[in-house]
Amino acid sequence: MPKFGYVKAISTRFVVSHLRQEQIHEVVTRLAKGTPPGSRAFLAKYQQGLKEVMAGLTEAEKEGYKGLAEEWTNAVPPPDVQRK
Repeated sequence: MPKFGYVKAISTRFVVSHLRQEQIHEVVTRLAKGTPPGSRAFLAKYQQGLKEVMAGLTEAEKEGYKGLAEEWTNAVPPPDVQRK
């Protein structure tokens, strides 16, 4: 039976970026030397900040986020995730 509705594959990276927004924001601010959010320097450091946060996760946390990614992909993700 075909799957209708929300069909976007959700990655573990997306789940981490959604659930750890504040921590990522702090890391990116540090990497961008305090430049304001939305600035070119801030945005240029976002992927590096996300990578740093993901590298600091425990294996159990990584597995938990991976499970959430699969759950959100196979079922309907929360409304705030759907809006992204």
